[in-house]
Amino acid sequence: MSVSEIVSAMRYAEYIMHTRRYFLLALVLPLLIALIGVLFAGILADPSAGAISMILTPYACFFLVLAVWCLNKPPGQIRRAAYRAPLIFLAFQLAYLAVEYMAGASMAKDLMGLAGVMVIVATYIIIIGYLYTLIMELGYFSYLDHKRHTRSTDNSLRC
Repeated sequence: MSVSEIVSAMRYAEYIMHTRRYFLLALVLPLLIALIGVLFAGILADPSAGAISMILTPYACFFLVLAVWCLNKPPGQIRRAAYRAPLIFLAFQLAYLAVEYMAGASMAKDLMGLAGVMVIVATYIIIIGYLYTLIMELGYFSYLDHKRHTRSTDNSLRC
């Protein structure tokens, strides 16, 4: 192997680690925010802890499934999966609401109420989920653009 091939392989390995790590951290961030919300709601004896835990439980399951799935996937596939993540999480959330309803612990008292809750939750998840995905993608592209236009030795901009 020539030196240029070794350097190219090292850069590719750095790209893989960076991309995989970035998108796994993007998955962890909502989980941490929800956990902090539950912690503060518990400390302040705020009744919103129940509403936060309604999203935290399915998101924790979603995170575990996606984190295990990401382990052996190439970075491009992980990035593309980020675009489908809100829809995948929506399936987890709706399944959780259905199980909660069948167990009798739901805030909905009948099937029409459950359908109403599901529509409201689905709308919220799609809007907030894709907004979050957009912000994460913009952050990723911004980092790649900055990295491409700076030198690694002195961080000065290239012209």
